[in-house]
Amino acid sequence: MHGDVHVRFGGRAGETDRRKRRHRAPVRPDTEGRSDEGRSAVFCIVDHATGEAVVDASPRMDRLAAADLLREACTERFGSVERAVASGLALRYDGGPCFRSAHYQAEIDHLGIARSPAYHYEPETNGCVEKFIQTLKEQVLWIERFPTHEQLRLRVRAFARTYNREWVIERHGFLTPLEARERVLRQMAVG
Repeated sequence: MHGDVHVRFGGRAGETDRRKRRHRAPVRPDTEGRSDEGRSAVFCIVDHATGEAVVDASPRMDRLAAADLLREACTERFGSVERAVASGLALRYDGGPCFRSAHYQAEIDHLGIARSPAYHYEPETNGCVEKFIQTLKEQVLWIERFPTHEQLRLRVRAFARTYNREWVIERHGFLTPLEARERVLRQMAVG
């Protein structure tokens, strides 16, 4: 993650601030998957600068599940969840109660992430994650059946890996999210 990260069960990333080399990543918890065991909340984080997605499904839609995915993304990108490990990153999130909770806000503060809340009832302000969620629904959640919550969870995570590795994004010059990440890292190393 490089700059702004959008978090939501669907949501859009904010604009890149080129002067500060920051980007937003969206998070959204209003997407759900279904298995024979019941409903599951699907949480997504999309890096605005690269389009990379980190996804998880949880049997609960609460602040703890939302914070778990944020910590997982930070561990994957920065190697830890130490204090201020993600400073310079801005997080765009929707107005869901799990993201407004004191627990989630404390996690954002601990990680050193700047807040960039999306406007209420305006999903277009969190569009990158909203577009990813729509794709996830069309490719997985609306067409596949899952006997267990764990199978749903494994499938959405597998889809995110495939998406990051193979899905080309027009706004990045028809690069995959992983290729876009490599380009951003090269640009940061030069500049």
